[in-house]
Amino acid sequence: MATAFLGVIMRHLPLAIATIGIILTGCNAGPPGDDAPAVRVSHVDGVTVVEHSPAALASVPQWRVGESLQSLGGLDADEDHDATAMRSAWLLDDGFIALNGRESRFRRFDSTGNLVAAFGRNGEGPDEFRALSVVRLPGDSLLIFDYVASTYRRLGPGLASVPGIVFRDQPSFDVGPFAVLPGGAVLGVATARDTSSAMDGPNFRQPTTLLRHDSGGSRWDSVFSYPGPLMYPVRGNEGGQDFPAHRFVTFGPSPLIRWWEEGIALATNDDWEIVVRDPHGTDVMRIRPTWPRRTVTSAMREGEIASDVAQLDQWQAPAAAKAPLLEVARSQRFTDSLAPYDRMLVGRDGRLWLRENVTAIDSSGTTWLAFGRDGSLVRRLLVPQGMLPLDVDQDRILIRRTDENDVGIIEIRRLKGDRP
Repeated sequence: MATAFLGVIMRHLPLAIATIGIILTGCNAGPPGDDAPAVRVSHVDGVTVVEHSPAALASVPQWRVGESLQSLGGLDADEDHDATAMRSAWLLDDGFIALNGRESRFRRFDSTGNLVAAFGRNGEGPDEFRALSVVRLPGDSLLIFDYVASTYRRLGPGLASVPGIVFRDQPSFDVGPFAVLPGGAVLGVATARDTSSAMDGPNFRQPTTLLRHDSGGSRWDSVFSYPGPLMYPVRGNEGGQDFPAHRFVTFGPSPLIRWWEEGIALATNDDWEIVVRDPHGTDVMRIRPTWPRRTVTSAMREGEIASDVAQLDQWQAPAAAKAPLLEVARSQRFTDSLAPYDRMLVGRDGRLWLRENVTAIDSSGTTWLAFGRDGSLVRRLLVPQGMLPLDVDQDRILIRRTDENDVGIIEIRRLKGDRP
């Protein structure tokens, strides 16, 4: 019950960042001033600190999404090419792999859109899944987690499956795995559960912990902790019964974490900083943009409430069931300024892509900016409204969009701009 409720009222937040080469300076350099270089690098206690001024963002050429190279889906698509439930996909040299979340089925398409391989489906058999999480590994293979079965396995780019291990110490449903290390150790995240029955109170952030499960081990061990999303308790209602639930504070901080080329990229969204850590949790780099935060205006608040109410109005449910959700939507809490980011993506190009935080009243598209592994800003990309990037290569982008009939379409498009 609470899960269905949270699926309606919990919203994720937006983001921002950019692109430029690095100008080296001395160790322990202070924050850049008016005459300082756009990017400054220092080394403090063995940690590389890369500071980006507003001039860094202004100096980066803006790339754009170009013409379509391949398209899949649409109103007339057959069952195999229907992209409406394909919300995860990964680029290959000669096409892409897409996951149909409704069927738990992977499909590989070549550069002409032909289906060349398929794997998996919903169920409890050896090649069936009940609750999936997927991460790409080097070499275009995928790491597949089945939360319910507490197992993981590798899936090669040809969609040949290699069995993995079973976590018998505790259900993997409690952990969100996101990386596998050389030797077979698995990293995952777990958020503490609030057992309070209170349904009203102050904002809070439950701690989130990065865990490690060594190959052949018997438990998940803690690596480090960081703050979870800013939330507050609300009153849920289903079938006439109240129950405690939580809602994100709108535009508030929420952590983003990804495996990034033998390290861990973490943005807690308290500020612009991105921390890069090794698999043992030791800081190796801190990327520090120094750009202003966007102030949350009354128009932003009203637009967000109107968007939530409109979604609930489309929900085919009795008025009594929608009433408590509408009350939560209209009385939601807001922060004074937007959290910097709302999405983080590690592309096939090896770069860390961050999306600028957007609101319901933003209509000019979204801005994605890419960092190199040395902390440099290497690209800024303007993505048209309605397109969601799923993967990025050197000069291609894999996006998902919907047509006027709300039917899903996946496209590979060319990237246009000056090479960094």
